[in-house]
Amino acid sequence: MDGRIAVSGSTDGTLRVWDVNSGQCLQTLEGHTVCVDSLALSADSRIAVSGSEDGTLRVWNLQSGRCQKVLKEHMGFHSSLILRLSADGRTAVTGSVDNVLKVWDINGTCSNRKSLGKQITAIDFSCLSNRVVTGGADKFISTWMLKANNCQLSYCAEQGVIRSVFIDDNHGRIISTGWDNNIKIWNIDTGSFIHSITHSPESKIVCEALSNDSNWLVLGISNESIDCYDDVIEIWNTKTGKVETELNYWMKMFEEGGVSAVAIDEESKYIAAASHDENVIRLWDWQKKTSEFSGDYPDHTGQFMYSLDGHNDPISRLFISNKLNKLISGDHKGNVKIWDFKKNSCISDILAHEDEVILVTIFNEDFFATASRDDTLKLWNLTTKTVCGMIHLRNSSCFMIDWNNHSAIIGTNSGIWHYYKIIK
Repeated sequence: MDGRIAVSGSTDGTLRVWDVNSGQCLQTLEGHTVCVDSLALSADSRIAVSGSEDGTLRVWNLQSGRCQKVLKEHMGFHSSLILRLSADGRTAVTGSVDNVLKVWDINGTCSNRKSLGKQITAIDFSCLSNRVVTGGADKFISTWMLKANNCQLSYCAEQGVIRSVFIDDNHGRIISTGWDNNIKIWNIDTGSFIHSITHSPESKIVCEALSNDSNWLVLGISNESIDCYDDVIEIWNTKTGKVETELNYWMKMFEEGGVSAVAIDEESKYIAAASHDENVIRLWDWQKKTSEFSGDYPDHTGQFMYSLDGHNDPISRLFISNKLNKLISGDHKGNVKIWDFKKNSCISDILAHEDEVILVTIFNEDFFATASRDDTLKLWNLTTKTVCGMIHLRNSSCFMIDWNNHSAIIGTNSGIWHYYKIIK
């Protein structure tokens, strides 16, 4: 999008085109008979595609304000829950509660349709390799080639329900974690198993983050069979499958509650972690060793820096950027805080959502994004702290954003995934 206009859909079946600078409504588009519940805009802002509960897709020419084409959507009363338009405005992808993924030529031909499985519990994608990887409640990992419009591979990971998947383009791998607390690494092209990282049955993986270069996997571990503040942060070398560093309880960091969120910055220098009950964020320069602690891991404990205190509710998500000196945190009540973590200060406090925040990320010095269990993904202006774009989707289960390529992908409980270009 060129950032100059925005398009909104309404429960009365109309679309409105807005000038984002002046806030003026430029035109109203009429055609749908009931609620518009999905909407996509081409990269040049000339074409919009809308989906409605009247069971149709409409293709709009935003210069003339006319409907160019009406496409019949999915079976059943509800229209598509997801809608994605290609950058050139020629192809649309829709998915619905009928568990079918359709790929449309914008002139009216449905070129492909895919029936999907159970709930998507984990998702990642790569603009570099044009792949989407999903993990599901059915314990399967699937690799999708977007341009080929098909599922390339699907295999049982044998690690329980999949809790996270990561694409490692640098080494041609997929890294997955399961509810059985095992981490497995797969060949991205063949799906063949490479090696695993095995945890003690007494420990439970509760949160994870992968470094940008995919060399370091940060895990928040809960040792529920011991004292509650024996929770630790482990940094694993994904090449060797060994723990490189352990940030443990030497300063009683989670004395009042277990670890709830972890993050590693884009340069793999700093690690942030939060707890369920303390509502505090703690920061480490993790590759800087310290000899201050004389316990079991004197050579494997990064340098603790300080704590960020300000949330009144349990913290659910973290994102940290060393280049921008920013840390973003979200909590269970929908609050989002932006910190200058090097100055140990809170810059902004925003009530961003109506429910738990499940994603926070920074695109660049201008924009950041948040997503929530209230089924919204919002794009924010980092300077004004105002919403400049929003995706509303029912039944969403997981979100992933590639902030280098300004793209988002969303998985749903009905087994559908969808891809958005957020901003250019």
